[in-house]
Amino acid sequence: MGQNQVFEYVQEYFDGCLTSLKGFPAIFHLDDQIPTREHETTPPPEQQPQQRLTVLQIRARKLAKEQKRIKKSREESTEKEIPRQKSARLMFLKCVGFNLFPVGVLWIFRLLCSNRGNSIFQSVIYFFVRFVCLLAFIIFKCLSILWFGDISKGALNYRTILTGRQSSTSTSTVSASENISDLVYGTFLEIVVLILALTIYVVPCPILPSICGGIVMSQLNALYCFEYLWLTKSFRTNQRVSKIENHWPYYTGFGTILTLTTTYFDDFMTNGFIFAGLFPFFIVSSYMATPPEQKKRQSLPIFDVPKIITEKMFGSLVGGTLLKWLRFILGLFIKNGNY
Repeated sequence: MGQNQVFEYVQEYFDGCLTSLKGFPAIFHLDDQIPTREHETTPPPEQQPQQRLTVLQIRARKLAKEQKRIKKSREESTEKEIPRQKSARLMFLKCVGFNLFPVGVLWIFRLLCSNRGNSIFQSVIYFFVRFVCLLAFIIFKCLSILWFGDISKGALNYRTILTGRQSSTSTSTVSASENISDLVYGTFLEIVVLILALTIYVVPCPILPSICGGIVMSQLNALYCFEYLWLTKSFRTNQRVSKIENHWPYYTGFGTILTLTTTYFDDFMTNGFIFAGLFPFFIVSSYMATPPEQKKRQSLPIFDVPKIITEKMFGSLVGGTLLKWLRFILGLFIKNGNY
């Protein structure tokens, strides 16, 4: 029984690894359209004996045909040109370029400034580069949902062509404020998990930190990749984390290749450049994937501590400090306005 369970875990892990590569050939088919079914030809109706028409009926039919012909010619003359549909493949390449450009500019800028002999100048440049990287991450986090709209449609169309089944998407019934709150909460959680993974990597131990840190980073990268698909299905952050936890071998395998390629070098900027180029491919792979849904695995407590920390931080930020500042500002307005 134990050996069968281990075999299932290993099989699920490698299934996730292979699935993560499906996005690379799928980008060539993002513009494929779902073939429409041709209408079945119905047999012509049985011809009934023609009735004799009067002269007035014949004239009325001729007049109706002439009016239809004039109306059709007017519609054809005033017909507007149908706008071309956006190319999902072109949008994908633009998204990859948008990812690579800022990281590449910062990487080259840092290389040019590394020859300077002033250590204070190097420290300022290093801090500036890290700050801009964090700012770029936040901006990309907010804008990537819009960038991948056409790409996700192309990926879903190609998946429908392969499987023959239409993928269903649910409409969100929650308010915009709740969606924004969940997005901020999810961003906080991902940052805490990232800090946890980086902390595990620096633990002074030969092999164990690399394995444990790789598992955490693989699940975090899988959460990054599937986040866009799950947002279209209106899954909240806790639901997305539960999916990762319940089937962690599959999602660990899905994020392994991205983790290995983005942690191979010791240089932070080089790894960021690789991540920016490969990340869109794995997002397309998430749309092509069919994650397991039936058997729940014994979850690894990777997200437990980050969720507790995030809830404390998020609660204190929203319910404590932010509320105090709002009360303070409102108090100033009330005093100055003599209300």
